[in-house]
Amino acid sequence: MAYVLKAAAIAAIFAAAVGHNAAQAQSAKLEMNQIPPHIAAAARAAGGFEQISEAGVEIESGRLTFELKGRTREGRVREVDVLMFGEIEEIEEEIQQNEVPPPVMQAVQRWMANFRPTKIERSERPVPGGNGATFMVYEFEGQHGGMDVDVEVSADGSRLMIVDDTKG
Repeated sequence: MAYVLKAAAIAAIFAAAVGHNAAQAQSAKLEMNQIPPHIAAAARAAGGFEQISEAGVEIESGRLTFELKGRTREGRVREVDVLMFGEIEEIEEEIQQNEVPPPVMQAVQRWMANFRPTKIERSERPVPGGNGATFMVYEFEGQHGGMDVDVEVSADGSRLMIVDDTKG
C-alpha cells in the first residue's frame, strides 16, 4: 500500500508541476530512485530487462502511467508502460521492417503508399477483461504527405489507424 501512496504522491506533485490539461497528455522524466518498487518490479518481469535505462511518468485522460525503458539480455530495446497499481498497460519493442508480418506491411502500403517509417514497434497489449490474454499491434512513426504521423495496425492487417503527429 505504501508503494501505491508513493505513486499517488508522484502523480499529485507531477500534476501540480505541469498543470492540468485534460485534452493533452503531460509527461516528465523520472530518476531511477523515484520509481516505486512495485512499478519497477512489474516492468522488469514483463519486459525481461537486464537493466532499466530510462523512466518517465505520463498523465493522460486522468490516468497515471509509468513508462520504463531498457534492454533485454538479447539487446532488444523495450518500453513497458505500467499503471499505478502495477498492471501492465503495454509492452513495446523496437523492431526492423523485415520483422513486421506481411499482412501488416500490406495494409500500410495499401492505405499509405508513400509512407516512410522512421521507427517501428511491436506492441503487446492486454485484452480488456481477458484474464491475462494479450493482442499485438504494430506502431509506426514516420512521414506521409509532408506530415509527421503515427500509424497503428492490427497484427492481421485488418485495422489501421492514422494519427496526425504534428502536435507532438
